[in-house]
Order: sequence, then structure tokens, then C-alpha cells
Amino acid sequence: MSAQPGASPLAHIGGALFGPFPIIVALATIAGAVFLNPLVLIPGAAAWLVAVVATAAVRSRKPREVEIDTTGLPPSIQRELDGVNRALDQMHSAVASVPAEQRVLFADVEEQARQVRDAVARMARSAGALHTYLAAHRADDLQGRLEGQRARQAAAQDDAARAEIEAAIASAEGQLARREQLMATLERYRATLRGLQASAEELAGRAVNLAAGGELAADEAFDEQSSARRITELKASVAALEEVMRAETETI
Repeated sequence: MSAQPGASPLAHIGGALFGPFPIIVALATIAGAVFLNPLVLIPGAAAWLVAVVATAAVRSRKPREVEIDTTGLPPSIQRELDGVNRALDQMHSAVASVPAEQRVLFADVEEQARQVRDAVARMARSAGALHTYLAAHRADDLQGRLEGQRARQAAAQDDAARAEIEAAIASAEGQLARREQLMATLERYRATLRGLQASAEELAGRAVNLAAGGELAADEAFDEQSSARRITELKASVAALEEVMRAETETI
């Protein structure tokens, strides 16, 4: 298990061993020893140790984040959140089991995944609010109200009454349109979670394969940047959707 933010630098040493900066220093040192002079290993090892300690120190200074409370979510929203968290847990465990020499393929994935997990938890709270609002504003109820107002409009004779009914019709139509917009946002959230879960499970599968001594297929487009790139793309899409959902929930 990774050290908590705010712990001492020593508690972060394990994770820092495979941070991007120490890995770059290690690779440069090995290349220098092979192609230039074996003595490069001496200052290179010292530089690598400094990089590890510096990385651990930076991670230890990160403030401890308050755990996001997701209790009380609607059951369907909770199930979807649990599914994503299980997939991220599996990915974390699988990456931790990858041999050291191949860990570079998953560099910085753990930190990126943690940020994605936190964003998804925040979105789940917004999704719960949308779900509750939609349950309280059923489409058939709104449609029935709209049809009732239209029937009143057809029978109204007084201009003032007709104007009042027309305003009620416009309000009902607006509520129906708003409901459809919120439904689309909720479905986009669910589609994003499905994609995130599938990606986490795919990365976990690759890591398990490597940990078991397998090799990447020759036609697999997977390099040292693939995992980080995938997680970064997911984080960007999650961040964009989080902004949309925050704005939506502020108006209901």
C-alpha cells in the first residue's frame, strides 16, 4: 500500500523508487555506462539516490486530502462507483506486482489514478443529486401536467386566463426540456465510468501479464508512455465532465 500524503519522506521511498525522475536518471546512467565509461555508474548511482530522496520528499509534503463522503448515494450510483473503485484497486495491485525493470511502463500511473478516483467520487455525489432530482420530477408527471394545461388552453375564453395558461405551458415545456438535458448528463457520466472501468481493467490485465512473466505482443502499441497517456486522457475527460456536472447540480 502506498504511503499517505503528509507522511515522512522515508514512508514514500518505496513509491519514489519508480517515479519518473529516478527512472530517467537510472536509464541515463545505464546508457552512459554502456556507451561511454563504466565509471559513470558511480556518479550515476549517487544522482539516482538523490533523485529518489527528492521525489520522496516532494510526495511527503503533499497535503493530506479530506476523504470524500459518498455515503447515502442512490443504490445504482453507488454500484457504479464501487465498480470503478474495484477496477482501480485491481490496477493498483497489478502494477505493484510488475517486475522493477518493466515498471517504467506504468510510471506515475498510481498518482494519476488517485486523482481520477477522487474526481469520480466527487462526480458520484453530483450524479446522486441529479438522480434524486429526476426521480422527483418524473417525465410522465410533467407530460401529464403539460397536456392538462393544453386542454385548459383549448377551453379558455378569457384572454387573461389564456395568457396565464400559456405561461404554465411554457414552464412545463421548459421543465421537460431541462429533464432531458439532465438525463443526458447522467448518461454521459455513466458512459464515462464504463470507459474508465474498462481502461483500468485493461491496464490491470497488461500488468498481470507482465508480472506473470509474459511479454507484450509484437503488434501491441504499448510503450513507456502508453499507461500514463491513457490515464492522463481519462483524467482530462473526467475533469471536463466534473465541471459540467457541478454546474448542472448548482441549478437544480
